[in-house]
Amino acid sequence: MGKVFLFAALALSAYGIVSCTIKDREREKARIEQKEATARNDELNFSRIKNKLVESNADITWLKKLGFIRENKEKFIQLYTNQIQDAFLNNEKTLIFGDIEDYSNLNESTYELEVSTVSLELEMMQFIEPNLHFKFECPKEKVDKLISDFNSSYKKRVGFGINVAVLARITKIEDYAYKTSEGDMTKGKQIIGTCIEVFLAPQTFGSLRKNLKSL
Repeated sequence: MGKVFLFAALALSAYGIVSCTIKDREREKARIEQKEATARNDELNFSRIKNKLVESNADITWLKKLGFIRENKEKFIQLYTNQIQDAFLNNEKTLIFGDIEDYSNLNESTYELEVSTVSLELEMMQFIEPNLHFKFECPKEKVDKLISDFNSSYKKRVGFGINVAVLARITKIEDYAYKTSEGDMTKGKQIIGTCIEVFLAPQTFGSLRKNLKSL
């Protein structure tokens, strides 16, 4: 009888080990497949952005003017208002990169889309002062489709917004005050305009930086 129990225990132990190994392999396979799918989606989305950039002749020099793309290794960039005005107010169309902070109803057909540069600063390994914040009037159907495309193509990253590229007409720049996550009030610059198109940008850390430097 003892041998029977011993055999049964060994069999259960072996089954448990094999079962865990199979589950680990399945999880690893799913992780690799998700990573590959994300890379494909990033490549496809940036290809669309580049095509629209060529088609629209939009300006992207603000990325270099404001220090998001730099040759040196300086991490902290202090900006002045005239630099920000020069970067955004002299262009018919500008292609903005950032992450969706919020969006809300303006009317039945339009959202107010708020985009921050927090994810972009982390991505480009630069820290900009004053904080830049974008606010666009954007057609609801374009934003709704973008959110739907994101949910069907990507896995949400906790603590990160949705990276986007917004083709916009910038109309004004103004001071604004906001509360930090620590509850302190601080000042920034708000760039206001009208959204023409909005696209999903690469979501993988490092992918957006690599692609922006290739433009």
